[in-house]
Amino acid sequence: MTGLYYIITGIQYWATHYFETYLREDKTTVNISYAVISVTGPILGVIIGGNITASLGGYTAEKPMRVCMFFAVLCFCCSAPICFLNDFAPVAVLLWFLLFFGGAILPAMTGIMLSCVEQSQKTTANSIANLCYNLGGFMPGPFIYGLILDAYKGDTNKTDPKIGVNYCEIKPMPEICVGSSTAELIHDNWILNGSKVAMGALMFSPIISVSTLFLAARLIYRDNVLNYYPDRPIGKQTKAKVAK
Repeated sequence: MTGLYYIITGIQYWATHYFETYLREDKTTVNISYAVISVTGPILGVIIGGNITASLGGYTAEKPMRVCMFFAVLCFCCSAPICFLNDFAPVAVLLWFLLFFGGAILPAMTGIMLSCVEQSQKTTANSIANLCYNLGGFMPGPFIYGLILDAYKGDTNKTDPKIGVNYCEIKPMPEICVGSSTAELIHDNWILNGSKVAMGALMFSPIISVSTLFLAARLIYRDNVLNYYPDRPIGKQTKAKVAK
């Protein structure tokens, strides 16, 4: 969940900058597209994900956990290609599905997480979870992207012409590549490369979320925390008592 909030917050702060800086899309198209993507994707995901969870038996049923793991894999499949694409349309489509599947995970995962603790511990568990969301998700998401971008700004006094023409060779843009000095091209290329690296760091972060989700699911299944298997004891303590 923290990893999911990390990427969502990073997208919220830096997606429009990436669209304008690296993909070179005009500002009006970027603003309208991002507004549609950021509103429709998560909202539809939460609505559909919540209905799927309810239809499969609720938070404590086994099938919603499997659906969450499937959606998490789809999230990574949508995010990973984004930093390798140079066209706005496919990036926008993948970003919409990323936010959609991320939103679809939230209802089930929130319920599953709180269902794993005793009733008396739910308030504390929710407080700790929100602390983790803020420290590991909301706060570092925008900061790390900006940190990487600043590290790639480079020095406009550099004179290596090879650095300055890379982007013009990949995606010719007359308004950038024609009539610009070598120093200007070098500076622009450093920023463009920084945007791509920063977006790559952001878009590959879901692999951590997917890994931790599968690990958590493994522990839940192993200890039968949510009583998926009625004929088996719940948790290690019960298992130890039965053994005695």
